[in-house]
Amino acid sequence: MSIEGYKKCTVRDGRFVEPCVTLESMVEIPQAGFSRAKGIARWSYTNLATHKPSRTFFGIKSKAHPNGMLFNFCPFCGEKIDAPFAEPEGDPQ
Repeated sequence: MSIEGYKKCTVRDGRFVEPCVTLESMVEIPQAGFSRAKGIARWSYTNLATHKPSRTFFGIKSKAHPNGMLFNFCPFCGEKIDAPFAEPEGDPQ
């Protein structure tokens, strides 16, 4: 059952996770790779050659996993959000 106006997570262009309202409100770490803070984080990668964003994804940092663990599914809306770091399907070449 969905709530009127509630937006679930989506993956744009197979590389950028657009978070649901709850996931977005839980992120407290602006750039997870540059912080020692713990909690839910948003990672944003940039292509250094073009200086354009290349992908964004979400995960969690904790004492047990200081480098972080990425979310395959949103812990709040349940949508699959692993496309930015998942292996492409099909035969390996």
